[in-house]
Amino acid sequence: MEEEEAGAAPDLFEMAHTALKTLAFADVAALRPRLIPEITIWSGSAGGFLLAGRADSIVVEDGNIIAVLDWKSDVAPSREERSGYFGQLSEYLAATGARRGVLVYMSLGEVL
Repeated sequence: MEEEEAGAAPDLFEMAHTALKTLAFADVAALRPRLIPEITIWSGSAGGFLLAGRADSIVVEDGNIIAVLDWKSDVAPSREERSGYFGQLSEYLAATGARRGVLVYMSLGEVL
């Protein structure tokens, strides 16, 4: 049974519904006109720490990145997973200089 489920195609209606519902969240809708999707982020520090990542979305205002958004589809994220996501978002904020980071749990309807 698990093999059949693992090979099952995603439900396209559910995916589209979730995406549209997510874009309608009040906090996301307010930023939507300025969202830029799928931005590569590179950073380096004097200590040799390197970052290469892809932000799901950023918000640009007057030529500056003011927010970084990270979309998550987890249905039941553990405390450790949430902490890891916050850590990743913090690295993106440091790399971009943005002051606002937003974790959007699409399936849960949470915007943090």
